[in-house]
Amino acid sequence: MSPHLFVLLLLAAVGKRGSAARPVLKFSPNYSTIFQGEKIKMTCDSQPKETEYAWFFNNARIEGNKGNIYEIINAKVTQSGNYQCQTPDGSKSEMVTLNVTQGHLILQTAPYIHEGDRLILKCHHNPGIIGAKSTFYKNKAELRGWNEDPLFMELGITMNASGVYSCIKNVSLDAKSSLSTAYATIKVKELFTVPVISVTPNKVNLTCQATASTYKLKTELWYGFYKDGENIQKFSPTNQCKIPAGKGSGKYSCAVIPKTSSVTKKSEAIYLKSSKAALTQNIVGLALYECILIMSFMFILY
Repeated sequence: MSPHLFVLLLLAAVGKRGSAARPVLKFSPNYSTIFQGEKIKMTCDSQPKETEYAWFFNNARIEGNKGNIYEIINAKVTQSGNYQCQTPDGSKSEMVTLNVTQGHLILQTAPYIHEGDRLILKCHHNPGIIGAKSTFYKNKAELRGWNEDPLFMELGITMNASGVYSCIKNVSLDAKSSLSTAYATIKVKELFTVPVISVTPNKVNLTCQATASTYKLKTELWYGFYKDGENIQKFSPTNQCKIPAGKGSGKYSCAVIPKTSSVTKKSEAIYLKSSKAALTQNIVGLALYECILIMSFMFILY
């Protein structure tokens, strides 16, 4: 095999591996906190689907489970901790924390929540007691008054949804009724980073760069480009745009949207000058500089 062919094959292999998305660990039901004795199913979602997976609990491998599903039937407090799954190529999911607890009341939320997601809160009482109406708060401000529904939902959240949430519920145990309170802290994750626009050294193309969250399967980002606020390339999967020939001077920016979400983010603008404009500016500047030199020289002679 020739050295050139070997290099080409190596680059192709690296590119193929790099295109695979990191696996994502999902909970069902999709809550990070459950009561002791309840069950939860974990699924390792990957692209492409694999025939064998590895599972980890607090960085130690869970022996005997090689499928893409790991299920806990009768959860114990000692099973609280960080879980991960791994594909055969060695790629691991982000750590996802499960909290198994005792007590009367918990406020259940998803293990991770992204901007654009639907926020779901569940004021969940222990199956061994009786629960009645509940009310919800965020940072001590009421979200919803007393209601029989243990769920609170909000669509299309932003990063501002981060905060300390709580719920109060009327619970009964041994014919004694009392109010119980549960708390949960939510930190909304970015679905993708704020894009950055750049120009190639030869000033031919613009590039828009953004990075999607690793807590989700590969998010398809679409890119749009603007010059002086006007769209010059509609949203598409390509993150490059050719600078208009002969009309390059102006302020350029880009925007990014996921294909399956309404979240939109825009880059800071950069100012570019066309080569013709730059040449004209240099000529004018040089002429002005020479005029200043001549005037200075005449002033000295005078």
